[in-house]
Amino acid sequence: MDFQAVVDGMSAMTCVVSVETLPDGKPGKFRIVTGNKVYIDSIEHPAPGAQMLSDKFVPNSEYTDYLTRDLNFEDYCYRSAVGRKCLHSYAHPDRMDLWLNMMFIPVGEPGENINYCLYMMEMSFEADPEQMTFMSGDTSSSVLDICIRLRGTNDFKATMKEVIKGIRDLCDSEHCCILVLNEAKRSCYVLGEAFAPGSPLLPMEHYINDEFYDIVESWAPTIAGSNCLIAKDDQGMEYVREKNPVWYGSLTAAGAHNVALFPLKSRNELMGYMWALNFNPALAGKIKDTLEVTTFILGSELGNHLLLDRLRNLSSKDLLTGVMNRNEMNNFVDSLCNSSEAEKKSVGVIFSDLNGLKAVNDIEGHNAGDILLKNAASALREVFEEKSVFRAGGDEFAVIVTDIDEKGLEEKIAEIRKVSEKYRNVIFAIGGAVEEDSRNVRMALRRADERMYEDKRIFYEQNPERAGENRAGHSGSDEVEEKFRERSIFRDMNFDHLTGLASMTYFFKLAEDGRRRMHEAGTDSVVLFVNLSGMKFFNQKNGFAEGDVLIKGLAGILSDEFGEENCSRFGQDHFAVFTGAEGIEDKLKKVFREVKHLNNGNSLPVRAGIYPDSMGLVEATLACDRAKYACNVKRDDYSSYYNFFDSKMLSRELSRQYILDNLDRAIAENWVKAFYQPIVRSTNRKVCDEEALARWIDPVKGMLSPADFIPILEDTKLIYKVDLHICDLILERIKKQLAAGKKVVPISINLSRTDFEVCDIVAEIDNRFKAAGVSKDLVTIEITESVVGENFEFMKE
Repeated sequence: MDFQAVVDGMSAMTCVVSVETLPDGKPGKFRIVTGNKVYIDSIEHPAPGAQMLSDKFVPNSEYTDYLTRDLNFEDYCYRSAVGRKCLHSYAHPDRMDLWLNMMFIPVGEPGENINYCLYMMEMSFEADPEQMTFMSGDTSSSVLDICIRLRGTNDFKATMKEVIKGIRDLCDSEHCCILVLNEAKRSCYVLGEAFAPGSPLLPMEHYINDEFYDIVESWAPTIAGSNCLIAKDDQGMEYVREKNPVWYGSLTAAGAHNVALFPLKSRNELMGYMWALNFNPALAGKIKDTLEVTTFILGSELGNHLLLDRLRNLSSKDLLTGVMNRNEMNNFVDSLCNSSEAEKKSVGVIFSDLNGLKAVNDIEGHNAGDILLKNAASALREVFEEKSVFRAGGDEFAVIVTDIDEKGLEEKIAEIRKVSEKYRNVIFAIGGAVEEDSRNVRMALRRADERMYEDKRIFYEQNPERAGENRAGHSGSDEVEEKFRERSIFRDMNFDHLTGLASMTYFFKLAEDGRRRMHEAGTDSVVLFVNLSGMKFFNQKNGFAEGDVLIKGLAGILSDEFGEENCSRFGQDHFAVFTGAEGIEDKLKKVFREVKHLNNGNSLPVRAGIYPDSMGLVEATLACDRAKYACNVKRDDYSSYYNFFDSKMLSRELSRQYILDNLDRAIAENWVKAFYQPIVRSTNRKVCDEEALARWIDPVKGMLSPADFIPILEDTKLIYKVDLHICDLILERIKKQLAAGKKVVPISINLSRTDFEVCDIVAEIDNRFKAAGVSKDLVTIEITESVVGENFEFMKE
């Protein structure tokens, strides 16, 4: 068949794709056989934002010469060319800010090893809603059902749980989940998940920890510019393993043997991900068609939901009572915590809770309950300025005032009790606390809260007739216990159980707000990362109980020096602090001295890294990472020390990130080259061997020596990509030399120890030799002694 004549007869961008079928029935190479002028122009003269990997069209080239590998594209071509089906897809690939309207049509006679299809496409910069309606009846029904559920709900989260169950049924999968991201806090949470009956897979809460966001960040490059990832079989999972070995290991360890992953976006902003594990591979086409549209809708709904949440938080007044709301209270607390030494003043906190509100709601109705809340707010406003009164939530109110002592606060509490007598049913449980330093306001809040609940207990003990007045069957004491449980849950979520310091996630919020306020006030700030040197061996020698004593002691010293609300325990012996930059070195030296005396002198040295915000007010998460980097510079130094993160470290960090971000592109575009060093035999002065040396010739940074990138790639266990790329270059060189009739000498290649940890490097190299048809005698594999010594029997095999 004259394919050129076929494509030239098409007005839309059209090419012919050849699909190879391997002996085992799996797809092999996908090649662009030829294309019409408008298609070739899209490669050689692309529109802005539509550039490909190459701007030169070469007939019969693999499609990966122009695009990063795309499992979805391969699946459509295979089903069309080999399965002889006409297919349509409308998608927005992440690699281009374009919408693609695509058709796949089988062409030519069916072949045994090679089959063909036409690939036709139209590009547009804006989404065309009409194109999304071109779907099968089953797909339309599924999408319509989701739209109706979302539009008719008043409980978004509950509805999303129903939606995810329906999607799991559609995919016939073992597990389906929607994960929402918070990029600023580097955190995520499950919006909804569903399991097949009897599934042994564990809920996502089992896996989500402080490191899980790092895995989530790796999904975008794994999708590699497409709009989703569908790895339906062993070949697809092998692609996942090559692109993302860490995630692959996590998936397989959890019991997954296939995965479909879809980003959820709103206004081109990533909101989260939806995925299905262990789905029915036969439904892969339907899953892609349905979920492409579904995720477009879900992303928009999720974006609107999160936006409305943010807008609600922007309001400063409580709509019912007219006092300040919880958001304003948090802002005020933050401003006190982050005030400077010069602004130091006392702070008094009153926590008050309405006794019997639930009984009023149950007996007289919620309107009566609302009136009670309004009256309670009015009573508090008679005693304090409106800006000092906050509705903390439910029937709880907080009052925060500065420049007050214990006596003054007690007088205010007595005044509240007297004023409240004017209002029907307004009976407060009250607790108060004073701190000499307003930066410790959260400590005052905590103590006032505890005293308020003690006051409530006493009330019900002294008024037993009130304990049973709730006709819904709950006593006042039950109400107290329920609120204690709520407080316990909040504390467990936001504070470390051993030291009482803020958890890492909560600390990031506190530090983000606090550092911003210090910056706005013109106060220089720093972020510290602190740990104990040798904690692991201390625990082994003395036991974990002794280790906990040491950790709690360090927490106390840091709290005393920097303020409890400015400190966090990230886990183990790792602590973080945000504070003013002034006098930081003297304060750390004082910490070092005091730690020496912990646990009767059976203590450990302290290491501290300092990130000064004068280097840039980066996010708290990144500031902590940089402080940690500075902390670990002298890891082997067994004495207390502190180290500032400086411009040299920043340069190394940026270089490191550049290497990691551009590794795949460097290999794909041949920035990483093999330089050959001849080895000359002394007896006859002839070249007897060559050694291949990797060099990175970067279009931006120029020549990078091995010391610039190899240690980074070894540390991140990505060096195997470079080693296999050099192997490919060696084999290509040998093949050309043999074809030209030139003399060929063996070429040696070095392998890193991490190659053997990340992949089956032996099989990878062996497969390349077989594919190239090159004798193994022409290549020498060099392995360091440390690798051989660690597992001699494996290396011998």
